[in-house]
Parts: sequence; structure tokens; C-alpha cells
Amino acid sequence: MQLIATTAEIEEGNFITRTLGGLDIVLGKADGRFFAVQDLCPHAFVPISSGWLDGCDLTCPYHGLSFDVHTGEFIGW
Repeated sequence: MQLIATTAEIEEGNFITRTLGGLDIVLGKADGRFFAVQDLCPHAFVPISSGWLDGCDLTCPYHGLSFDVHTGEFIGW
């Protein structure tokens, strides 16, 4: 197992990026829970880490696609 971040590095409502096994990963904390998602918009396949987090919704800056970071559920455009 490889440590890529500590919980102290991630504040509520924020995220950081790390690379693990050749994949860029977004690590964050929303609604009091930690999450990890691939740094890739599921719609346009561009880095989502330059987007923004609003509650549990992560929004892609390129096309405005939003999804819930805990469930992966599509929120909207």
C-alpha cells in the first residue's frame, strides 16, 4: 500500500491531486466525507481538477458537467 496523502492535507470543501499507478487522482473532502475520483471529466476526458467543488458536486470547467463525488451521480450541466 502506498500513502499518497494524509487526512490533514485535505480540508473540508477542498481537494488536491496526486498520481497513483500512472493515474491522476483528485482527493478531497465534502460533506464531512473523503473522496477519490480520477482526474478526468467523464464527458470530455479532460482534467477535472481545474474545476470547482460546491458541496458534494464537482464541476468540470470545460463543459460545466457536474457530478456527486460520493456517488458518481450526474447532477447536470
